[in-house]
Amino acid sequence: MKSNALKILLSVMIILAPMVGMAQNRSNMEGMQERMKKQRDILKKDLKLSKKQKADFDKVYKAYDAKREKLFTELRTAGNREGMREKMTEMRGGLNKELKKVMSDKQYKKFLAIEKKKSELRGQRGQGRDGRGGGGGR
Repeated sequence: MKSNALKILLSVMIILAPMVGMAQNRSNMEGMQERMKKQRDILKKDLKLSKKQKADFDKVYKAYDAKREKLFTELRTAGNREGMREKMTEMRGGLNKELKKVMSDKQYKKFLAIEKKKSELRGQRGQGRDGRGGGGGR
């Protein structure tokens, strides 16, 4: 009897485990999208975009996000990480060209400066004191 209960419990755990993982992935994705939205809202405020510029900015990013998701799906399925990096860099260049059309020269220069600073911070984030990276489990 105890053995049957244990088997049933194990079976239920095996069935539910993937579902929990999918829910966590969905939650992580929603959290990431919310962070991206907040970052973009801050960026729009920092750049002092007009109402029309904000709408155009959002339209450009919406198109970019759709292309990025499609690309991620295709390249993840193919298992091509290097191809992903290359394509993302190419897409990012296209995004910047579209954003430049939305902004004044002054706003675009400020945008590029902000992006450069963010890129530098991302590069430093993984570095430990001895330069080997670190902080595993954070």
